[in-house]
Amino acid sequence: MTDSEEVFRMMLNEAGGGGRAERELTSALDRLLANPRADRLAWARQNGQGATFVGAAWTTGQALLQKTDLESLNRLARLSDVMTAALFSGKHDQFTGTALTMLLRKVDEDGVGPRDPSDSPAGRMRRVCNYRGCRLAEIAAAYAVAKDHFDACINIDPRFAPAFCNRARMWIELGNLAAARSDCDAVTAFDPKYPVLVVTRKLIDALQLMSQRHGRNYAEIAAAHGLLDYLRRYDRPPRSGEMGGTVSELPDPFDPPTLGRNPTASEANHRGVVLGRMGRYQEADAVLTAAIRRDAEFARAYFNRGKVRLLAGNSAGAIADLTAYINRNSGDADAYRLRAQALRNAGQHDKAAADEHAAALWSS
Repeated sequence: MTDSEEVFRMMLNEAGGGGRAERELTSALDRLLANPRADRLAWARQNGQGATFVGAAWTTGQALLQKTDLESLNRLARLSDVMTAALFSGKHDQFTGTALTMLLRKVDEDGVGPRDPSDSPAGRMRRVCNYRGCRLAEIAAAYAVAKDHFDACINIDPRFAPAFCNRARMWIELGNLAAARSDCDAVTAFDPKYPVLVVTRKLIDALQLMSQRHGRNYAEIAAAHGLLDYLRRYDRPPRSGEMGGTVSELPDPFDPPTLGRNPTASEANHRGVVLGRMGRYQEADAVLTAAIRRDAEFARAYFNRGKVRLLAGNSAGAIADLTAYINRNSGDADAYRLRAQALRNAGQHDKAAADEHAAALWSS
């Protein structure tokens, strides 16, 4: 619970919440969540008011958000509906209305996601399962549990592309590229041009290629190649006020620009970066070398070629390039960090330690 939530909880108690009445209403609310929808909403419009009700909803909501099973998620979605009905009943004063709004936002943002008025009950739970799976992965890195939520979503709607693309990411985290590719194949059968599918399949292809050199910790490979954002952003609706938090908002990272007959150093550098990100190290090295030939003072090309050479296992080449970059731009902590890795790979541990110290200084 955040500091602001604790303050609201204390204020609720001072306004009449807490105590035996709230405990009894919490029990009643818990039983209510098993009732038919019409009964739940009618009860909320009649009884969903005052600090005692808000306190009971608060206790119930916080408890359900701590759980990760599908039945608890079903109850959380029902609680969200009850709180919404209570909020729009117009029976709250300013304080309890604000507290209920705050709780409803937390339940929706961390639990069940935004509403779509056009959804059927099954459509609603399809979206809820997909959204909660994403949030469990984002908040707690609970990839196996998140996968269970995407399984449930797909069982409800076997043509819901976001859940397949999200489950493919869980399979990658769990070390199973074949299962991730299978989920992509399933989407291809009914929506082959789905944008997130296209990027997800390219991500799998790149990780497959790079794993031949770097092993099968796919998250580490993604991090080393600047792809962790693409692995750990998910296909879900954005939260309120969220900008750039979902995978659909990211550009395709696997689209190397085509070079004309006389490319600039910047254009060649861009293509080299994309090729390196895809694990095509030899091609990336050649293009970045062309960028340096075009402009020997284009510092970033040295950095990027040094990184490519480090990833390709060319420690001597990486040290030379990163040194050339540092000579032109001495304040970049990432460059010292990468050169330290290359130096350690080359057995030059004292120099590596000095670079690690420099990276720490420039990062502070």
